[in-house]
Amino acid sequence: MSCTGNNVFKYLIFLNKIHADTFLFRDSDEIDLISPSRITHSLNICVNPATLIPDQVSDMTGLTNELLEHQPKFSSKTVQLIAAFLTNLPQPYCLIAHNGFKYDFPLLKAEILKTGYTENIDYYVLDSLQALKTILILREEENTLQKKPRLRDSQVQPRNSELLREQSSKKKFGRPPKSFALSSLHQHMFGVKPKKVHGASHDVHSLIRVCASSANHFVEYSKRHCEKLSSVKQMW
Repeated sequence: MSCTGNNVFKYLIFLNKIHADTFLFRDSDEIDLISPSRITHSLNICVNPATLIPDQVSDMTGLTNELLEHQPKFSSKTVQLIAAFLTNLPQPYCLIAHNGFKYDFPLLKAEILKTGYTENIDYYVLDSLQALKTILILREEENTLQKKPRLRDSQVQPRNSELLREQSSKKKFGRPPKSFALSSLHQHMFGVKPKKVHGASHDVHSLIRVCASSANHFVEYSKRHCEKLSSVKQMW
């Protein structure tokens, strides 16, 4: 699900049944092999932000106040539309946003609460930036451990041992990137930056490809670290 919202243009993706086979086809570092599941549901909403869009944001996104002038504002009807879309999907589902715990989800929660509509909104949420950062760092540690005498289980940190025991991917990404921005991760994993950026649907597709490159690890991480939207501190 992608959503162009108030003040900022936020992108969210939906993880169906928290299972790699329904979320993504396979682990791969070949960009041509990365594609969403054949069964895909999408919802793309444009809303009037009811505030001045900065020139730099318009330059990045191509969206201006003039273009959005006659679009509806984010309201209880918008929330009901999102809730109806999500509740119609196979359960459970999880909303995923890059840097979501610091920005997207606090903003989304604030916008929802401002409408006064609170039914069916306690979604599972996950920050893909934290997830991918953890996965790539642990993968580097795992590669390092494979080159050293094997540690006893008691010497491995309990929180990390489960990820380290997951099925190892055949591909090697090398050292984690210096930046975990979405475009940097895309370039790190596929050797090229996304063709299009700063558009809700384009960013969603880029995020799907990046997550797909570590699909099994990502799904396992999501099962342990997803949170409820109610636990996220609203932005205002």
